[in-house]
Amino acid sequence: MGQRCPEHRRAAERERQVRLIKLPLRELDVRKAHGPGDVPQWLVLLDNLGALLSDFDKDIAGTNLSDELARVYADGPAVAVRFAATADRSGAVPSAWAGLTQSKLLMRLADPGEYGYFDIPRGSVPSYVPGRALVAANRQVVQLGRPGEDPAAVAATAADWPEAPATAPRIGPLPTEVELTALKTPVQVASDPWQLPVGLDTAVPLQAPDPDLSTTG
Repeated sequence: MGQRCPEHRRAAERERQVRLIKLPLRELDVRKAHGPGDVPQWLVLLDNLGALLSDFDKDIAGTNLSDELARVYADGPAVAVRFAATADRSGAVPSAWAGLTQSKLLMRLADPGEYGYFDIPRGSVPSYVPGRALVAANRQVVQLGRPGEDPAAVAATAADWPEAPATAPRIGPLPTEVELTALKTPVQVASDPWQLPVGLDTAVPLQAPDPDLSTTG
């Protein structure tokens, strides 16, 4: 069985990251256009923010995308789009992001001197315990927990909220081929108007080039 080369995997992962970032960006624009209202709460999780931004800042297209992501981070809370992000060190978080962050939880830092960046003396740092963290604003000690690797524990946690809907869209890799039978709109050219399904980026609206053509879906 053949394996994908590392370059192909990186390209596929980059493409998924781009679509993942564009999703809350489009949602932000839609919510701001419609004005205040009863909208579902969105929580966007970003693991290792510094590595993500560093990877995108290598080219102009990536830099523009980083700027758009920062815009969602800044404007999102006003329309119920919020973020939870992690970083392995304080310097990995851009100052603009740090200034907008309402709550900062400090897990164990590799360099104890970095606690001073948050105005926390070393004497206030608790002994290391897995999941132990400090609230930067008031130095409160908190404990974070997770179900762990036990499937039964995960199932038990999910059972505590049986009515919670699973609404997060899956951002998977795009297929290289799509069967004609898998398309929601079938090809129809026997009579007018013709129906020709076209594959395209969901972020780009389809415009009919001919006034006699119309687009649906």
